[in-house]
Amino acid sequence: MDETVLNLCFYLSLQGNSVNPTLLQRELGAINFVPEELYRAAAESLGYRLTRRQSALGTKSNQPLIINHISYGHCVIVRHEGNLYHLFQARSPSRPLTLTSADLREGWDGAGFSLEKKFQATQVFDILKKYCGRKVISTIVAASLLIQMFAIAIPLFSQIIVDKVLVHQNQSALYVFGILMAIMVCAELLFSCARIKIMIDAGKKIDAAISHRVYQAIIGKPLSFYQENRVGSLVNMARKANITSPLIASGTLFNSLDLVFTTVFFTIMLGYSLALSTLCLGIVIIVSSFNFWATGKRSEDDYTDPTVDLTEALYGIESLKLSGREGLTLRKFESSIVEQAQSLAKTSMRSNLLLSLNMWMQRIGMLCTLWIGANLVIDGQLSMGQLIAFQMFASRVFHPAARMAYTIRELRKAFTDLKDLSSKINVAINPAKHQVNNIDSIELKNVSFTHTENQPIICGINIFIKKAAKIGIIGSSGSGKSTLLKLIVNIHSPQKGSLLVNGINIRHIDDTLLRMRIVLVPQQSFLFRGSILENVAPLGSVVFDDNIFKYIDLLELDDLIDSHPDGLNRAISESGSNFSGGQRQKLCLLRALMMRPDVLLLDESTSALDEQTELRIHHKLLTHLTNTTIITVSHRPSSLIGYDAIYRMNNGNLELIEDSEGIKVTDEKCVVLA
Repeated sequence: MDETVLNLCFYLSLQGNSVNPTLLQRELGAINFVPEELYRAAAESLGYRLTRRQSALGTKSNQPLIINHISYGHCVIVRHEGNLYHLFQARSPSRPLTLTSADLREGWDGAGFSLEKKFQATQVFDILKKYCGRKVISTIVAASLLIQMFAIAIPLFSQIIVDKVLVHQNQSALYVFGILMAIMVCAELLFSCARIKIMIDAGKKIDAAISHRVYQAIIGKPLSFYQENRVGSLVNMARKANITSPLIASGTLFNSLDLVFTTVFFTIMLGYSLALSTLCLGIVIIVSSFNFWATGKRSEDDYTDPTVDLTEALYGIESLKLSGREGLTLRKFESSIVEQAQSLAKTSMRSNLLLSLNMWMQRIGMLCTLWIGANLVIDGQLSMGQLIAFQMFASRVFHPAARMAYTIRELRKAFTDLKDLSSKINVAINPAKHQVNNIDSIELKNVSFTHTENQPIICGINIFIKKAAKIGIIGSSGSGKSTLLKLIVNIHSPQKGSLLVNGINIRHIDDTLLRMRIVLVPQQSFLFRGSILENVAPLGSVVFDDNIFKYIDLLELDDLIDSHPDGLNRAISESGSNFSGGQRQKLCLLRALMMRPDVLLLDESTSALDEQTELRIHHKLLTHLTNTTIITVSHRPSSLIGYDAIYRMNNGNLELIEDSEGIKVTDEKCVVLA
């Protein structure tokens, strides 16, 4: 397998996109490219754009980078922590490499490649079309045209009042023009408010729709994606879905509309005085150039957002406190907060200085036009009313021009965020898969699986499990018991061999339907904030199921439910923190039983219970769920009394036990071990 293909596939896996390297290499054909051309060809075939980047050592970046190191060959810089760089080696994928910046610098010149999804915002444009269609756009454009018409009319009326009304001392005409100008000013305000309301209404709908698509895409990623990405980073990324609201709040969209009309104002200004118009144009060019230079000097935030670390700390707050790591975590927060404060202070200083300089340059421009215009009035080349009108038009040009660079920068940032999110929104539609209504058999044929290439966790397992079989599995920690259950429920995919459900390869079965029929209850029980009923109802069903009382009795949850006045409506805190570990496990079992699965997978799901309670519950499960296939992983062999067969996971394989610690195993041919 070519190193460049492996690097590319690993890079994409960090972004939650699974690509089969064998299929990719087959698609590319014979490898006769230089590495850069191969990367580019492979990226093009997958719908990505390859970008050459020059990275300075010590610069913080969360984006992976493909590099070519003299000593280690083609690698992927996965992340950077302090003075250490963590790399993936295509030559030795099972051995992640950690180098100091000095070691990395010895064999690398800082050049590398990054991949970004080509902009395919099909679904984004569908959202814009739905919530910002022709009617909305035409209304906004019409309101903007009327606002600009008033902006043109008011200076012209001012000119007429000064040059005609005052000269002829016509007081009645003064009242008429005054009333007309007051009406236009009020109408301008009214249309401005209407435009703002329409844009805000459309913007919040667009942001809500984009956010929903982004959240849907994040939740729909495979589990490996969450293992390779920080929770806080995913939350931070989801915040980018609010694209239009910041543009409206900052006035960027309105300023971009006003910029279009500056050409109209400037054309009118040319009709008054070529000299004054040339002066204003020069000032606009100077102000705009300065703004572009100042905004171009701003770099992207190079600090770690402290809320990312805080999200992860709160997620594991119990472990953090029990291990006494509050001080260490706070020191880590302090470093991030200081970096953030320094960066924000610099940004604030630059913004305020830029604003002050812009206002100063606008005033200088207005004074210059007033000085030169006054001389033109004295020379008889311009009337007093024309000078006042020109000044009013000039102010309409100076303000949008001063914000031009900021407007373009904000629009560019919004477009960049949109490109980043488009890869999350435009999720590839998977081809139609088989649907299963019930599970009659599960078969593993020479199944192997490994997290690293050193030692397979699952090694060539062959087993056939018929319907209603009761299987127990024991083994030491890390022997692969939990991994085996995750393979059966298709959380992990076999790297070798095949796993068949009803004779169909599990890869071709719809995951959602599969996990409704095969339910895994993990050891780490998790409850959602809400009521008990909301937690255990099948897929959020609001239809009450009388079977719940049967399962409550089976799992000995009567006391928990009856002891509280709210009963099944009893509130559950976040992560079920107001219940004990055993109670949480029982409630998770209740949730699984309410699904009425064909196959129930228990991964030490009763480990927090005392031994006698665990024995009783397992006995009740065997007695009442006679038509359900049950596969139980347990560290207490005594809890597996009555199971059809018990296996020990040893060296990645299953060994059938005839007698284990006094447990008599009866194999009634429900299970066949090849």
